[in-house]
Amino acid sequence: MVEFLKDDLIDNRYLVKYVVGGGGFGKVLYVIDQENGEEKALKYCTSNSEEDIRRFKREVRIMENIDHENVIKVIDSNVEHHPPFFTMPVALYSVSKIIPDIQGDINRVIPVFESICKGINAIHFSGHTHRDIKPDNALVFDNSQIVVSDLGLAKFDERDTTVLTRASIYMGTYDYMPPEQMMYGGTRDLDHRGDVYQLGKTLYHLLTGYRPTVLNPDAVPTGIWYVIQRATRQNPDERYQSVNELLDALHDAVRATAPEMNSKGIFEELLLVAEEKLKNNQYDPRNISQLLQLIYSNDDMEEYISLFHSLPNRILQIYSSNMPTEFEAILEKYKRAIDEKIGEYPFSFAESVADKMEIVFKNTSSPNIKKIAIVSVLMAGQRLNRWAAMGVFDRLLQTIREEVDAYAVADGLREEMYDYKRLYDRIPKKELHPAIQVVWDICDREDSENNDNSI
Repeated sequence: MVEFLKDDLIDNRYLVKYVVGGGGFGKVLYVIDQENGEEKALKYCTSNSEEDIRRFKREVRIMENIDHENVIKVIDSNVEHHPPFFTMPVALYSVSKIIPDIQGDINRVIPVFESICKGINAIHFSGHTHRDIKPDNALVFDNSQIVVSDLGLAKFDERDTTVLTRASIYMGTYDYMPPEQMMYGGTRDLDHRGDVYQLGKTLYHLLTGYRPTVLNPDAVPTGIWYVIQRATRQNPDERYQSVNELLDALHDAVRATAPEMNSKGIFEELLLVAEEKLKNNQYDPRNISQLLQLIYSNDDMEEYISLFHSLPNRILQIYSSNMPTEFEAILEKYKRAIDEKIGEYPFSFAESVADKMEIVFKNTSSPNIKKIAIVSVLMAGQRLNRWAAMGVFDRLLQTIREEVDAYAVADGLREEMYDYKRLYDRIPKKELHPAIQVVWDICDREDSENNDNSI
């Protein structure tokens, strides 16, 4: 491995002044160009591995083909030199250094994050994927310009004929890695949705100051959490499918929570648009997503329930059937609101909950949404002691036949055992799916033990 030291002359041109940093198979130096006296940053390959050298050359090739203000520029390069190198403008520091100054201030975080997103977008539009997005790999210049750097793990799209052999290991930064990157060949096969995941983790880091190994929903504003949890879904198909979608959702969340905004008025306007489109059997996914985001951003649980119940049944059908990923977070918070507030409502409100949740249950294929819907009916019916709502619960429970649905619902019943124990025996055990029968047995056994203790 070649290592350059202070006062070394690289390629008879670049005088080394000091080491800036490095990692992986590259190191960055601060150098003076002897031809014109300009200060530059020089990155060279520190590995003798043929594969690492090919990867380094790929990084140079990608950067030379992208011309965007938020992507680091290559000034000069010599990939035939031993070791290969390229030069770039000198930055002040990485974005990581400014996190203590901007964390917690959404108005200062947004411009930084937006600059990173614009850079990643440019990389995607050029047919590449970055695959190692994090604050350390974004640089700040003296004019406050922010650029994405370190494309050492970037890859070409499907047209790329270069095959690198490290398919059996993952490469990248653990705290930011999407789950698919940790699988066999994961880094090689990662696509733009992996970058969306890493951007979600990066947004969390910028806002909280904490590395995103574990995400804490209480550490960020509610509306922003909706965006982060969507961007970092386990399944790539359930994430935002582009950087633009992620940015739109983030700006919607910020607008929804701004003190000067009349969120209820905006909700009513969006709802009016949705209802007009539904008259023609149409719907606008962006309009629907904005409605969801406005509901989710509301932390007043009574108002949350009110907004949810103002949604027309047709829109609930669309959410349940066509937008399960976006809807699941909304419904989970609705269940939490019902759990906290249902006792404050008139008895008849249990039927309203049951009616809404029956629509959701019947129109979704998501096991988790089915679980949340049926548990919400359970809590409302049992706690308000309404026979009609409990009847809906009984009926839905008896319709469950699919294994994956049954295990999800059984899990929900275990979580709400206090409520389920009070009406489990309304349905004979034999009429339930075997997975739910197990929970029925637990309730029956505890009932028997309580009766024995009372004798």
